[in-house]
Amino acid sequence: MNYIACICVRALSAVIPLAAIDSPRTPPVDTGADPAESVAPYPHAGRGAAHGTRPQDDVTAGFLAVLGQPHRLRIFRLLLEGELCVCDLEEQMTLSRSLLAHHLRKLRESGLIQVRRGFHDARWLYYSINPPVFALLQSLLSDLTGRRELPARALCGSNCNCG
Repeated sequence: MNYIACICVRALSAVIPLAAIDSPRTPPVDTGADPAESVAPYPHAGRGAAHGTRPQDDVTAGFLAVLGQPHRLRIFRLLLEGELCVCDLEEQMTLSRSLLAHHLRKLRESGLIQVRRGFHDARWLYYSINPPVFALLQSLLSDLTGRRELPARALCGSNCNCG
């Protein structure tokens, strides 16, 4: 794909999901499942999953991948204190506007944060933690770290060479 076509596809994907562009137009199949349960909050969850992993492990890994970037983790921590406008985030993060926008987009795409426009002036954007997804994140992390104690060290047999 040449450079101009790539830009056009990216511009269209902001309006039309790439899945709608890439896939043939076939009517959706009713599986009887609740559509809200089939949508992962992290868009890349489940892609390339290792054999035998639990679905929630893919979602947890997706959230940890997004929050694994230090700037995004700091933005997330700031938003845990309350809703902030972009100008406040810019001031506290000391990042360029484009870099801040990039990190906010990644957090928004993951579902961890939400954005709303100002009531009196729609040019102002306010970011906050997305409560349902935050509850899911808390649940996933408590499942991961819920053990009170680590398991005992494995005891090998007398003929073991593992040291």
